[in-house]
Amino acid sequence: MEASSSTLVSTLHCSGCDHTQSISEFISPGANNTIKQYRTCAHCRSRTTQLKRNKKKRQLEDDPEEDTIDENTLEEVIDLNNLEDFIIQIIDLYKLQSEGNLENMPPFHFECNIDISTLNKSTREVANELIVGIENVDEFKWIYHQSYLSQL
Repeated sequence: MEASSSTLVSTLHCSGCDHTQSISEFISPGANNTIKQYRTCAHCRSRTTQLKRNKKKRQLEDDPEEDTIDENTLEEVIDLNNLEDFIIQIIDLYKLQSEGNLENMPPFHFECNIDISTLNKSTREVANELIVGIENVDEFKWIYHQSYLSQL
């Protein structure tokens, strides 16, 4: 900050708009009710804040993926025994909602919490049960282990 040449500093030079203004334009309350002095005037700080808000608002409006995730995300707590039925239901619901709209079909996405608190099995056994449940729904065998080994 550059001060005027007088002994009593009453004006400062703004690094934002390049104008010399009263020192009161550079001071505002900070955290914990302390007074904070800035290098930019109140007008420049206000303008910068508004520009950032507008930019963030435009990004949220322009990002269709955000809307897709919100609309198609179903988060529930389900029992492991009901996993297959749950997946079938949400796929059927997705197909119904997307029917006739093949050009603008949003990506399929869902989340759920699976209650495994009653299982007295190892982590590997629980993971295998999850895999079997998904395989039963899509009738496709997971070959992760074989494809992983072939990459070595």
